[in-house]
Amino acid sequence: MSSTEPGASPLRDTLSILHDGSRARVLHVDDEPNFCDLVAFYLEREGDSIEVLTEHSAEAGLERLNTERVDCVVSDYDMPGTDGLEFLEAVRSEHPDLPFILFTGKGSEEIASDAISAGVTDYIQKRGGAEQYSVLANRIENTVRRRAVEREIRRGFRAIETAREGISFLDEHGRFIYVNQAYADIYGYDREELIGEYWAVLYPEEDVDRVSEEILPAVPVQGRWTGESVHLTRDGTRLVVDHALAYTEDGTLLCLVRDVTEERETERTLARERERFELFVDAVEEYAIFTLDTEGYVTSWNRGAERLKGYDREEILGEHFSIFYPEERIEAGDHEEFLAEALAEGSVEDRGRRVRKDGSTFRADVVITAVFDEDDRHCGFVKVTRDETDRSREREPE
Repeated sequence: MSSTEPGASPLRDTLSILHDGSRARVLHVDDEPNFCDLVAFYLEREGDSIEVLTEHSAEAGLERLNTERVDCVVSDYDMPGTDGLEFLEAVRSEHPDLPFILFTGKGSEEIASDAISAGVTDYIQKRGGAEQYSVLANRIENTVRRRAVEREIRRGFRAIETAREGISFLDEHGRFIYVNQAYADIYGYDREELIGEYWAVLYPEEDVDRVSEEILPAVPVQGRWTGESVHLTRDGTRLVVDHALAYTEDGTLLCLVRDVTEERETERTLARERERFELFVDAVEEYAIFTLDTEGYVTSWNRGAERLKGYDREEILGEHFSIFYPEERIEAGDHEEFLAEALAEGSVEDRGRRVRKDGSTFRADVVITAVFDEDDRHCGFVKVTRDETDRSREREPE
């Protein structure tokens, strides 16, 4: 048995974490009741990390497996009715991954060979003395630990396989040893086509030196690298990918990618449209045009607004639009009502007096329109004001 601190169990650290702190359950099947009691005593003496369930026949053992959680089976070979190998085959048909240790006093090369062929996890021959229970305890420890690790690996592998992000692993020579389906789909390859290929196959020629000389050397120093890169699909189409690189403990390079080509193109289009809009708005001096955030604070301001209101752009950005209303209308809450109505109805029109920086007032025709993004989330307002002072019109309420 492996050495431990006094009072510690070699099983405790491994087994106690398998089922949210509960003990690992070992089903021991043997037709000799006294021997079963002895095995349970020695194994459970190792500490509170292992619990022994006992049955005296293969049939009873199978029934126990179907009704209770079991982490490992320990079985005798020479039992009346169904022997240990037949029991093993029955267990494997229903529980193909469950650890099964054949612990038998009837040993032979033929039995061992048959057990291995039937899928036994381990094979131990009974011997005299307490040492055999220490051997059995260690085998249980190793078997259950290995199963737990394999289960975690399978769970992690399933997560990688089904991830929406592209995931790949490259060896120390920079060649692909694994790509998930999402990674292959991003670049238009079959998965098998990328395995064994050098990473540079996915880069434009002009970017290969930068990756080799700047990005890859930075990964072990910084722990990881993240950024955007231009990559090539199988047919030569250029992609913009959000890209992360990191090394695993064994020197394998982990690569995560997400295709952001459409997102970046959308951002560029919106930026161009915003620039056109701002140029247009700035050129229109007959109207005061400005944008507000969702609370009514000014976020942009054209030259028409600067001329009409008397404020410089730097003075007004960040101010609340109520600054343009006469005091009595602010006290009446008119400005709050206008925003609420614009949000509810899409837009609202108002005619009345507005206040310039110098305190003078003018008659204004105002339209406030609510603005929503592509996900239909409210993101602010556009306010357009026209000076109606010199226009012939009906008298408006003060």
